[in-house]
Amino acid sequence: MSPQAVALTASAEALLMVIAGGTATLAGPIVGAALVVIIKNVASAYIERWNFLLGAIFVLIVVFMPEGLVPGVVRLARRTLTIFRSPSPVPAARREDA
Repeated sequence: MSPQAVALTASAEALLMVIAGGTATLAGPIVGAALVVIIKNVASAYIERWNFLLGAIFVLIVVFMPEGLVPGVVRLARRTLTIFRSPSPVPAARREDA
């Protein structure tokens, strides 16, 4: 491998880490870096083409959580909490006209 190819791969991985975790938060790139490193280490032990798996996960993140994992999980948690905390709707009392 040439130095240019290694530099391109390292740059692409760093960009993937930031985008996957989310650029709007401080924890986003850290979570993205952890995700990429874990997938890279675990999947490369079992799958020869682990880059394909990483790319597929990245596409899923971009499609379902375009703002990144950290803001997406926060949004999902807020939505879940509001669903469970919202009171049950009380049916309106019937008004009988006599």
